Amino acid sequence: MPTAHPSESRPRDGRTKEASAVIGIAGAIGALGGFLIPITFSAPWIADPVDAVKSAFVVFTIFYGVCLAVTWAFYLRPRSIMAKAGV
Repeated sequence: MPTAHPSESRPRDGRTKEASAVIGIAGAIGALGGFLIPITFSAPWIADPVDAVKSAFVVFTIFYGVCLAVTWAFYLRPRSIMAKAGV
């Protein structure tokens, strides 16, 4: 990624390419979510739109809870590998 101070040494061990790949994957997942969430809220094949919105919020809430648990387990938990590595 571009820096404000290009004179500083940049990593040359492939970390820049790996970081770029992660950013690309995250962007693709975000774009897919930006498409699927509105479709879930306004699906024309659903008989009761209010019930569909309630169900969608429940599913999204559960998903975000799982994401929070995974983040805690791998990054925030004091005995995790990433916490020990200082990430």
